[in-house]
Amino acid sequence: MIEPGDEFEIVTDTIAHGGACVGRHEGQVVFVRDAVPGERLRVHIDSMGKGNRFAHAHVIEVLEPSPSRRTHPWPEADALLTPQPVGGADYGHILPDTQTRLKKQVIAEQLTRLGRMDPESDLLRGLVVDALDRTPDGGWRTRVHWAVDDTGRLGMHPYHGADVLPVQELPFAVEAINALHLWEGEWRNIQRVDVAAPSSSDPALVVLTAAEGIIPEEIVDDVDVELATCLPAGQEVSAVIVPAPVSGRQRGEKPEPQLVRGTSEVHEAVTAPGGEKLMFRVGAGGFWQNHAKAPDWLMNTVAEASGLEPGQTAWDLYGGAGLLAAGLADRVGERGTVWTVEGSPVTADDAAHNFSPEGRARTSGARDTEVVVTRSGVEQALRRWAAGNGGPHHARSRRGGPRADVPQGSPDVVVLDPPRQGAGRRVVEAIAGAEPSRIVYVACDPAALGRDAGFLRDHGWEPTWLRGVDMYPDTHHVETIVVFEKG
Repeated sequence: MIEPGDEFEIVTDTIAHGGACVGRHEGQVVFVRDAVPGERLRVHIDSMGKGNRFAHAHVIEVLEPSPSRRTHPWPEADALLTPQPVGGADYGHILPDTQTRLKKQVIAEQLTRLGRMDPESDLLRGLVVDALDRTPDGGWRTRVHWAVDDTGRLGMHPYHGADVLPVQELPFAVEAINALHLWEGEWRNIQRVDVAAPSSSDPALVVLTAAEGIIPEEIVDDVDVELATCLPAGQEVSAVIVPAPVSGRQRGEKPEPQLVRGTSEVHEAVTAPGGEKLMFRVGAGGFWQNHAKAPDWLMNTVAEASGLEPGQTAWDLYGGAGLLAAGLADRVGERGTVWTVEGSPVTADDAAHNFSPEGRARTSGARDTEVVVTRSGVEQALRRWAAGNGGPHHARSRRGGPRADVPQGSPDVVVLDPPRQGAGRRVVEAIAGAEPSRIVYVACDPAALGRDAGFLRDHGWEPTWLRGVDMYPDTHHVETIVVFEKG
């Protein structure tokens, strides 16, 4: 029987969702981090899974490497160089082409196992995973964050660990982030430092999260902190301090963010399907895609996959700052309607601004498209929609009419882009009950997608189009888009 602390040789055969490879020892499954399929390795057992049915291990020594193994581009994340590698680059030891191939296998395996799709179907056999190019400086990530240790120095956490390991330059970040040299500062009373490097001419935005119990206003007023010396001299950069998230706080008790320098927002430029440049405001703490090339790819691909026609109605659930909604608005035109739902207050406010008369998130063909922005959890918004369209609790505003942030009528197409945990059974059932002609599911987690695909198939929806995109190089993460139509 395998026990934690055991060490032995093993041969890996397949990749698993989550980044580990699968091997077997004395008939027992072992998930091995930092491996490549087809390698002979010496491993150390870290822990046992539920009921001791499987084990988790890491590599001690590579005895027979795969031809797809390479030198890790980030030494601090290389498990063969350091006993405690930082997280965030768990595929870095694998050649890029093999990374893409393995991600394709993971998507297919999850849709087969959880979504009950036929592995020999034309859809899965013809699955393509696009790899997005990196920027000219070799980076790709426009959003990064550092943790802060007890001395005020920047670092990152190890795999499933709470320690803060010191790091400096990030090889996956765009040059605009590394050029700030934020690791040279001493960030006292700060627990996290986030940086957004926008695609527009705006300067980078540094978002500082105050330590628990520290009020942002006090940090700004405290001359001993000297935040100005931490921010790079001679470079245009914005910075804002936000309060630490504390569960159980009542509305109105949360301290206000404090502007340190510049503005508390950035603007992102995206090329619409027709070639027109759109601009999206993203506030401090708001969501935007990490990969520099991802927004263009997603907007154009999802808009095309939707199959929308002028004058139709589209729903954009988990809509963020309105990236996908803008592409859908371009498809339905001035006679169409788009309903976008976002639960984050900051990001929902960004979406409302982006589709306001002052915003610039629409092409000339979509200037007069009705875009309804609802700040709400998706499940709650769908309940309100159902109630307002003949359900038992008809949704009314204070003035007695239908709620202005919940549209009337059924959608032609529903697009959903949920967070990593997926949409879940109740949201899927509500979408199916709205009876659209097409559902476009954008997934950042193959397992959640597989589960939700199974729910959709239970309601008679079948996948008809499938595409993956590698928006997270050197990590196990992959984005997938699936079109479902009524079978």
